[in-house]
Amino acid sequence: MIEKKSIKKTLILLISLILLITLAACSNDETTLNQNKEKNEQITKARLAREEAEKGNSNNVNYKMKLIQLHEKSEFVLTKEIHSNGDGSLKGTVEYDYDTHGNLLSITYIDKDNTIIGNIKYKYNDRDLVIERVVNKQPNYFANRWVAGSCAWGMVKEVQEFPRYFNGIAKYSYNEDDQLIEYLEKDKETGEKLRTVRREYYPSGNLKYDYEWRETGYECEIFYDDVYIRHAYEWVKRVEREEGKNTITIKQDYDEKGNIIKGITIITDSDGNVVSESEDNYEYDEKGRNVRFSCEIISIEYEYDEKGNEIRQVKRDSAGNVDDIYELEYDDKGNMIKSITKNPDGSIFSYSQSYYDKYNNRIKIIRKKDGNIEKKYEYVYKIIP
Repeated sequence: MIEKKSIKKTLILLISLILLITLAACSNDETTLNQNKEKNEQITKARLAREEAEKGNSNNVNYKMKLIQLHEKSEFVLTKEIHSNGDGSLKGTVEYDYDTHGNLLSITYIDKDNTIIGNIKYKYNDRDLVIERVVNKQPNYFANRWVAGSCAWGMVKEVQEFPRYFNGIAKYSYNEDDQLIEYLEKDKETGEKLRTVRREYYPSGNLKYDYEWRETGYECEIFYDDVYIRHAYEWVKRVEREEGKNTITIKQDYDEKGNIIKGITIITDSDGNVVSESEDNYEYDEKGRNVRFSCEIISIEYEYDEKGNEIRQVKRDSAGNVDDIYELEYDDKGNMIKSITKNPDGSIFSYSQSYYDKYNNRIKIIRKKDGNIEKKYEYVYKIIP
């Protein structure tokens, strides 16, 4: 069952990202002056799109530094999280420190014995862009599994935080439009290269090329079309050399409203032979909300309340049998307060209850399984003036 839950979470994350994608056209028949103006407008749109995509996860635990705006120059930031067992005993805590601009400066992991088991530090330039990350001490994840559930993984988004190397120092470089063009991580003692990310962009500001290499042998290239998407960038081709130089090509079809209705994934080997081919299909209601996803192995049905909040998912296997049921409840402010995972017979597999302060910051999560409290998370915030 645990393995099935993990698969479900991965699928839901992938589906949620793809469902955000819509299509709009760009014009190329302008004078040089208008092209420059258009470029600036598109870059602004692309930034807003990325911000909007991040905001699209507002019903989940808010792992972001900037949780809620009080007024133009004030914001809440997460300063501490407390992880506890079901019986109330402490697992560990994570503490966060910020500069006066709300930029994350450090993450400190502390175990139940009040011993520091991890410390990560960040530096920023005068444009508030992260330019350096230093791993002073990396937690032992096998001995401290609770660390994997911390909010820290989503704080700095320029590059995916995982993996973090035990002795790594990373440098970030940007273009004149504040877009990341290179991430280089090395061992701070030996100078050995551990991980690199390189990105290229179209004149419109849209992502053109994304490359990543890791010292483990992982190597990946992603190519994008120069198409502005409302919430994200169209993923059109991905090459993973770790898979024997297989090429993964994704072709997507959209309806007249810009909703993706079909995705075809074709994997070919280095000789051009098709290794596998799969198809994903999407259905929408009159309000443009995704109500059904299906592929060869599963289908997922979605239901919404009158406010547009997703309240139910039903996952079925290829034969149409119910596999899992996922239900959500919200308060009158739109905060998700309950999430329930049910077995096919309707019995509850797991249950989460969330609590918020008057500013809509989530301050506590209690997770139950088989009727017993399994985990508890508590969050503390402060205001950056």
